[in-house]
Amino acid sequence: MQYLRDLPKGRPRNPGLSCGRVSCQWNDSIWWCNELREPKTLNGWDSIADGAQRVWDFCSASVNYKLPKDKISGQAFHPTGWSVQIFGPEKDHCG
Repeated sequence: MQYLRDLPKGRPRNPGLSCGRVSCQWNDSIWWCNELREPKTLNGWDSIADGAQRVWDFCSASVNYKLPKDKISGQAFHPTGWSVQIFGPEKDHCG
């Protein structure tokens, strides 16, 4: 997630009803999805990093078993019509 925070200032944009991969490190991938029919522009990469951090915090806190944290996957929805997804290494989203 730090990778996203370190990107040069910019405003991520996706066409309607689409997703785009924004990070693929350590076999985990981060995607952001526009859930609306019209194009969506976010305020910055920090917005996606914040969403990914929320997924990570929630899912890692919810795992009370002996599941390694590198197997965590999840999605967080923002009320303004977009979402962030994290896929762990068990999904092949980095290829």
